[in-house]
Amino acid sequence: MRSNKKHSAEELEQFIQLNLEGVSYRELKESYGLLISESVFKGYRLKYRMHD
Repeated sequence: MRSNKKHSAEELEQFIQLNLEGVSYRELKESYGLLISESVFKGYRLKYRMHD
């Protein structure tokens, strides 16, 4: 996974793992500090699941 301007690749993977474990996008933004839009996050999550 590639990083972006707001998060490292490792951070993005952690956010995706939390989301796959049931943490909502909203909670990731409000409580965990996710800075990217929901549509961009869903794109990263889709790519992650395709290569997992």
